[in-house]
Amino acid sequence: MLKYQKSNISSYKAIFNALQMQVDIFGQLPGFTILKKERFSTSFGAFSTLIIFGFCLLYLWIELAQLYNRSGPNVIQYDSQLIESSDIPLMNQNFTIAVTLTGLSTQPFKNVKRYFQINVNTCKRERIFNKTDNTTQVISSCQEYPIEACSLDHAVTESQKEYFGKLQLGTVQCLQNETWQRNPPKLQGVLQSIEFQYLQIQIQICHNTTTYNECAPIEEIQDLAKAGFYGIHLSDNLLQLNEFSQPFSQIQSMQQASFSLKTSRSIYQTLKQINIITDDGFILENRNSFSGLIQNQWREESSTYNNIFLINHFIYLDGKQSTYQRNYIKIQAILGKIGGFWNVAVLLFKIFVTPIVITLMNVHLVNKLFRFEINEKSQLFKDEIKEESLNDLNKSQTIYKESSQQQYDVVNSNLKKKKPNKLKSNRNIQSEIQKYLTQSKQQLNLGIIDLFLVSFCCKRKVKQQIRYAKTKCSQKLDVALIISKIYEFDKLKYVLFSNEQLNIFNCLPKPIIPADLFNRKVSDKIKALEQQKQYLFMLQDEMPMKLRLEQAFSSYKKIKNKVDKTYTDYQLLEFLDDDLVNLFENLSKNDANDDLSSISNRDKLNSASQSRQLNVQLDISQISQY
Repeated sequence: MLKYQKSNISSYKAIFNALQMQVDIFGQLPGFTILKKERFSTSFGAFSTLIIFGFCLLYLWIELAQLYNRSGPNVIQYDSQLIESSDIPLMNQNFTIAVTLTGLSTQPFKNVKRYFQINVNTCKRERIFNKTDNTTQVISSCQEYPIEACSLDHAVTESQKEYFGKLQLGTVQCLQNETWQRNPPKLQGVLQSIEFQYLQIQIQICHNTTTYNECAPIEEIQDLAKAGFYGIHLSDNLLQLNEFSQPFSQIQSMQQASFSLKTSRSIYQTLKQINIITDDGFILENRNSFSGLIQNQWREESSTYNNIFLINHFIYLDGKQSTYQRNYIKIQAILGKIGGFWNVAVLLFKIFVTPIVITLMNVHLVNKLFRFEINEKSQLFKDEIKEESLNDLNKSQTIYKESSQQQYDVVNSNLKKKKPNKLKSNRNIQSEIQKYLTQSKQQLNLGIIDLFLVSFCCKRKVKQQIRYAKTKCSQKLDVALIISKIYEFDKLKYVLFSNEQLNIFNCLPKPIIPADLFNRKVSDKIKALEQQKQYLFMLQDEMPMKLRLEQAFSSYKKIKNKVDKTYTDYQLLEFLDDDLVNLFENLSKNDANDDLSSISNRDKLNSASQSRQLNVQLDISQISQY
């Protein structure tokens, strides 16, 4: 049964193989090479890559320094409505409150308690819903804080000490320290909340009571209370989102409002709650929260004096709270930015580098496949192409370098003993071949300047030659052409071989890779490997250009000296390159001159030995006569 018939019968297996081919995402495409390389690389491209790599390293260093210093966070700000909240205690470590009363000349009043009564209360209003009768009960309660003249003991933080150090502390009134520490005032919720806590400061005219009877005369009090200013010292916070450990910077400020005996002034001041959420994780999320209060609104209402208060100041929370979310860069984000920077840099460099590399690759390719007619005047000298080709030709691509060198050493050592002229001939052959490889002609040799000019639409004649050769290469890579050529090879087998020869040819084994090829001492075994036909194919591919030219020269002499040359012999000699023919002819002349010189030397040696023999015979005859 034929293979095609078998494939049609096993349809299930064919379906399975087709499904497997479609599903397998790890399937690998076959790799092709160009000029014995997986990809064409140049020193110019490698240098450009190193430049991009250097820029990426610099960018990575900057990003890592930013990650280490915790600077430049990504900040997202949003507001939310504040209805129900937990209570916020106002400690003297995080909050400052002090009251100052001054006259029209802004000079603080001394002995304020003799003229005015300052009441500071923290009040709480709570709503309790009764489910039985569906009514709501409101419970309000206030706690008064005694006041005293401010001193440095009331300043706890450095900013408070600096601020109070500039004031006349005896004229500024603060909350009593012990009471403040024991039961600090609190802020909570808003007006419509179930639990609402606020701070109230009320300024009244001094009245004698059973607990305090040191008020000044009413005329003196009325004279001072005709006009003046109420000043309150409150703490505030500056947002410093660029600071990692201290996003809030506490400051103190004073705000004023006028008062008089003719009006009762109500002041409504709100403090806005600020929440800062910081994600400071290097790889995973690690959230930390900071909270603070900043002064927001200040609203005043005045009415006719009600004989109760001059100033009634309410401080409570604002109905909106702001949240700032700080996200510091993470390692994976840095790697992503480096990858994006790499792609952008490669894209920009490709604009200039790719045309040059493509031109260089095309020149290498067409020089490998074609020869070009180039005038000596227009010859382009000293280029990267020539240097690379010479390096490829001079250096050993495989193990043959050591082996051929050892062969030459052995031959040369024998020739030194027996045939010194033959040694000189071999050296001449090697030098001529080296000269031929160095001065190879009929190739496009582009210098650095010429390479740039050709890449960017200059040197049109050279560019036309490259384009024409590249077009020919592309035409030879046509799939239909390749398949037709394969069929022609199949037909040629039937023309050249008999049936018996064809059967044996079809069963010839595939090339085998010798295990000794990867041995360090393979040069000692190379001659034995060359004698085995199964290794011949692989070793022929590894042979350097020097040895190929030497073998070609030996074959050239044999074919040329044949008496009955075949048609194929004539065709081979005709299609040889002129430069190669000149090389072989020069080598043949040198070889012939060496042979003549060796013959003449041998004749001289023979004549000298014959003359010595005659002289010896004459001497013997003379001795015998005596």
